[in-house]
Amino acid sequence: MNREFADLFHLTNYFDKEYGERIAYKFYKDGSVKSKTYHQFTMDINGAAFYFHERNKENARYPVALIGNSSYEWMVYYLGILKSNNVAVPCNPLLSKEELTDILNQVQVKYVLLGEKWYDYKEYILEHCKYLERVLFLQGDFEEITKTKGSIEVKINPEEICQYAFTSGTTAGSKVVTYSYRNILSAIGPERLTPFQLYDTNFSILPVHHCFELFAGQLMSLAYGCTICIDDRLENIKTFQPTMMCVVPLLAEELIYAIKKEAKKRGLDFKENDWSVIKRRTYYKDVLDKVTGGKLFRIFCGGAKVRSEIPKWFDWVGISFYQGFGMTELTGAGLMNLTDTRKFDSVGVSVGKDLQVKIAEDGELLFKGPSVIKGYYKIDNRPFFTEDGFLRTGDFAIMDEEGYVSITGRKKNVIILKTGENVYPEEIETHLKSIPE
Repeated sequence: MNREFADLFHLTNYFDKEYGERIAYKFYKDGSVKSKTYHQFTMDINGAAFYFHERNKENARYPVALIGNSSYEWMVYYLGILKSNNVAVPCNPLLSKEELTDILNQVQVKYVLLGEKWYDYKEYILEHCKYLERVLFLQGDFEEITKTKGSIEVKINPEEICQYAFTSGTTAGSKVVTYSYRNILSAIGPERLTPFQLYDTNFSILPVHHCFELFAGQLMSLAYGCTICIDDRLENIKTFQPTMMCVVPLLAEELIYAIKKEAKKRGLDFKENDWSVIKRRTYYKDVLDKVTGGKLFRIFCGGAKVRSEIPKWFDWVGISFYQGFGMTELTGAGLMNLTDTRKFDSVGVSVGKDLQVKIAEDGELLFKGPSVIKGYYKIDNRPFFTEDGFLRTGDFAIMDEEGYVSITGRKKNVIILKTGENVYPEEIETHLKSIPE
């Protein structure tokens, strides 16, 4: 399988050429499971790309914001925006309309796509966004936009910015990450080392604006011809019968709780053993069938460090657990435990042959490579990079002789929640001081 993508045109055409009538997406709609093939997905992307390209006045590239839950439509618009040579701005839909307006103004967004739950934000956003030209509805306007037909000819510069992303934390403390086309294509290209497998079925439960889900759960899955089952309810995993899923530590613990609860009903216990994977899967078969659909064999975890007993626990029931390390600034994952050489107390090795990883003299973890961003939007970037161009992560780490990295602490004051979100103590202190006595 050749996963070398020269540009976004090559990438989306690759979906259709390689996987055509295979199912690309499954999702609930109107009470039943619907599906879309790779061919349908590609045609919808082309329609969205043509729509946004036609509104690109005098080749003046413009930002388009996406505000909504994970959905098939969200991914069509996202790739359509990139293919039209404009700039995608995925937003955290849990932010207030005031916070969203602030970030839309910060990057001068001209179009906004709103999900169904956010339709009532339209008037407020139109009134308060200084650069906005139009608000569209992610689902409501989908058929009208994607049915547009026509060819577009765009020469894409791989170094051009194609996406803005906001680092987690409060909007006041967050920075705007700038992704180039090269960053994104490098993150899913042939140099990436990954435990993903061809034609996996991926249960997509993380929010798609989260870089781990967007670049690994979505784009990497698509590059491997996977079927992506989008649903935000863990109990629906058994309906889709996935072979893999991407999680943050909180979701991993919720899944453990669900499996233990079902096992308790059946009088089964959990203990460390030297059984083969087949024997473990057989022993817990009825439990796994009930909770996960019975076909889940691999879990990829990012966003925050997990306790070492979590991957061990999943191994006991015959589900391989791959812990990694990523940052928004790395275009997703930078380190990952690989298939045959996992170490439970480590976040893994470099995910790319072209991604350099090293430990600075003071113990800080550093990265350099084509998937590492060049900088943040409209701020002085010198404090965030070394003189020789390595990204400073703010994490202390150690590396063993095989290149496996273990995180030992934080260089800066930040609390990483089990959801993968960053919380800065200084911001909590500022907020508390603002509360009237």
